[in-house]
Amino acid sequence: MHYLQGIASAVVIAGAITFLFVWHHRTWKARKSESTNENELRFHKLQYRRRLQTTAMMGFLAVMLFVGNLLEFPGWLGVLYWGTAFFLAVWLIFLGFGDVAATRIQVARSQQALLMECAKLQREINDIRRESENTEKSD
Repeated sequence: MHYLQGIASAVVIAGAITFLFVWHHRTWKARKSESTNENELRFHKLQYRRRLQTTAMMGFLAVMLFVGNLLEFPGWLGVLYWGTAFFLAVWLIFLGFGDVAATRIQVARSQQALLMECAKLQREINDIRRESENTEKSD
């Protein structure tokens, strides 16, 4: 029974990892075709690579957990094996924080660019209004 639960868990995790790979790929293709800004495209490319790496590492960690539950490791080999699994889990958390930080920076840059564009358009509107008022006064 213990083995069946492990196999069922492995199948569910493999399905989830496959779903994530497909989702990341589709998102990248959509963003690649939509993006006109070079900086934005570069950000999305790096984001795609980060997320693929994270997903692959999650799959590897899942395999490690599955194998670790099936086998018994003697002494230091067990400590090394489970220490590596723990290190990978912590590394995944750091990768997640890095992705969040990179996304926040990109959003802040995008917002700043939009604010600058809005200010530029507002100046143009004001210039057009002044020209229109000057034209009406001189008539």
